[in-house]
Amino acid sequence: MYSHTFSTISMVALFAILFSLTVCVGVSSAATRAEKIRDIEALIDRGEASEAAKRLSELASASSRSPQELIALARLEPNGSIGVGFLKAALAGVEYPRQREKIYLSLARYSQALGNLRELRATLSAHKREFARSEFRDDFTKLDVFLAEREGNFKRARSICREAMRGSSSSDMRDWARLALARFEMRDKSTHKKGRKKAFNVSTSQKSSMAPVALYLLAEDDTRGGSGRSGNSYDQAALDFNILREAYPHAIGSFDLIEIISGINSLGDKGEAEKLIGSYYSIQVGVFTAKDNANRQKKQFKNYGEPVEIARKTISGKRYYAVYVGRFASADAAASFKRTLERSEKELFNIALRQK
Repeated sequence: MYSHTFSTISMVALFAILFSLTVCVGVSSAATRAEKIRDIEALIDRGEASEAAKRLSELASASSRSPQELIALARLEPNGSIGVGFLKAALAGVEYPRQREKIYLSLARYSQALGNLRELRATLSAHKREFARSEFRDDFTKLDVFLAEREGNFKRARSICREAMRGSSSSDMRDWARLALARFEMRDKSTHKKGRKKAFNVSTSQKSSMAPVALYLLAEDDTRGGSGRSGNSYDQAALDFNILREAYPHAIGSFDLIEIISGINSLGDKGEAEKLIGSYYSIQVGVFTAKDNANRQKKQFKNYGEPVEIARKTISGKRYYAVYVGRFASADAAASFKRTLERSEKELFNIALRQK
């Protein structure tokens, strides 16, 4: 009897030990898997996509992917539509609110990149229904403005911008909204001046990270005659660009302006400046806030055998010194000399139409 009882107790104890070991192994395995996923996400962040894809494929088959693995797959997938599918599958398996919001945001950005306005609208609507208060409010606001603009609903886009200007806790977001509103206003002749004023105010702010964006908008507007200076529009655009290049040398998109501003080179002009009384073309090689720096550059470019001049400019109350090389009657002649300078100096410059 005692032997039987002891045997029963031993079996119960053995099962308990085996169960606890199974649980421990399961927890340990889950923890190890989570660590591997974090390592894969770190590889993706560093741009090591091939290694990340290799490690991800070793974890499990597609049918048993965790939400975190599906998100990683979406980030690695070159086909955006397939990536959206992975994100939707991940969303279905996630309950934690913050993680769900991040997936919604990724879904919206994928739809934006793909130009799928219907999918973007559906994602933003689903997010709003689920989250009355959003941790990523500013990001979703930008997507809302994008959608409204692409759908041609400029009234709604302006309304969203004004609300963000009043309600966002981020000064950079308020400036982003201010510039988006300025961009809409600058398209309309009746509100153009108001829009440029908004952009000028942001461009002169020393604290705003949106200042280079404001300078970009102003330069782009100048190429369309937005400065109101007729023949000097390209000169003003080049000036805005050089201020952008000097103050924010790493600003994304700044060199796109070169193609816009240098559009004057492709006019096939054989002497248009001569037809404009007292006009000529020069190469703008720099803009400086310190006159000593402008003088040093003037000395440097005298070696090319063309006249070098310093022109003082005042923009929004701030003084700048622009350095110009040469006086050419046609854009073609200016473009030829510009190429010579760029080959020699290994730098990009702009053509400016100037008044005598």
